[in-house]
Amino acid sequence: RGYDVMPVFTRGESLERLEKFYEATDYVMFGGIVIGGQNREYVKWFLRQNKGRKTHWLGFVNMPFVIKHKPESVDSSAWKHSIRYGIMTLLEPSGKLARFTKADFRNKQTRAVVEEIMSMGFTFEDVRSLASPNAWAYPTHPERGGVESLAGRISVCSYIKYALRIEKNLGTKVYLAATNISIRLLVVCYLHLKHHNALP
Repeated sequence: RGYDVMPVFTRGESLERLEKFYEATDYVMFGGIVIGGQNREYVKWFLRQNKGRKTHWLGFVNMPFVIKHKPESVDSSAWKHSIRYGIMTLLEPSGKLARFTKADFRNKQTRAVVEEIMSMGFTFEDVRSLASPNAWAYPTHPERGGVESLAGRISVCSYIKYALRIEKNLGTKVYLAATNISIRLLVVCYLHLKHHNALP
């Protein structure tokens, strides 16, 4: 019908089917790898069979694997966890994601944490207000309200920077899986980072 479709090769399908997919496209999604104890071995097996062809890993952002194999793209919905569970995720200068709770901000934070938050366009007063429960509000509609809470905004900004930094350094595109209201959260935070010249 003229659509540019990305087929999904998932656990249990035959290698013949994989070859059939590549007859129709040069870019295949690789699924069925999010849950289960044998994911890493299965991913290794698939990569050997796939012989370096373009793939998108569905929901599998294991950074040692991404660094080693540099897939064309990956996706993750982990950025929503901070909003759902009332925690804050912060991208550290080392490139790692660190998690904080409101209890962590009852005491004075390290200079590195303060500077990282401020590097994304937030103020020192914002950092100080993280000691207040209001900055961590968990509203009745967590996805809509999460971006309006300060901890939620900081988390989403951190994940956007994380995804863009991976693409810049490794060439792997990281898609932050989103639907409906979630898209609004990403757009608001992306524009915040852009306004403050805080994009990688």
